[in-house]
Amino acid sequence: VRIQSGVLVDATTGRTVSSGSVEAYHRYIACEDLSAVLTATAQETALTMSGTAIVSRFLDATPTLWYGSAVDYVTANALMLGMGNMEFRPSYTLSRAMFVTMLGRLSGVNESDYPGTSFSDTPAGQWYSPYVEWGVQAGIVTGMGDNRFEPDSPITREQMATLIARYTAYTGLTLLPICVTPAVFQDQSEVSGWAEAGVDLMRQTGILRGDETGCFHPRNSAT
Repeated sequence: VRIQSGVLVDATTGRTVSSGSVEAYHRYIACEDLSAVLTATAQETALTMSGTAIVSRFLDATPTLWYGSAVDYVTANALMLGMGNMEFRPSYTLSRAMFVTMLGRLSGVNESDYPGTSFSDTPAGQWYSPYVEWGVQAGIVTGMGDNRFEPDSPITREQMATLIARYTAYTGLTLLPICVTPAVFQDQSEVSGWAEAGVDLMRQTGILRGDETGCFHPRNSAT
């Protein structure tokens, strides 16, 4: 075995394995973030097998996928925690509660500092309630009218853009524009008036991008 990163443990002996020969009939534990190449040779047939072992926190979001490194980042930094049973569910529709919670964790919110609630549909005690209340007090969240936040509703791309822009203003961060500023989105006229500034900031910085036709699809949901 040739270990490139991470840890491999011989469960039979309880010892950590380094690059080199492994023992026949022993059981091994591939620890999280292991990247290794295992080669097995059968002397009778001179058959050699080679394969690469890459270990992820999730069964459905391995590092080889285009979003794999981002998943590793957000989970290692506790911005997202997965959906249980070693599943990240990358195709799951992102809700408003999920996105505000991610921003709150990014900001290092202490949940106990926000025990109250500003919306009739975000009762105290829910996993997202402190983060929504933080968002209200920080001026990031304004709700959907009629004293509702709609935590389970899918968040739209223009809502995401607006919340990121407000979060940027709240933190005092400066987002630098990308070297070649993309053209105005082909469907810019479909962006809601309240979201125009946020969507334009996403266009200039490349944080949220359009598709291959140059459209932003402001009302579409995200995964």
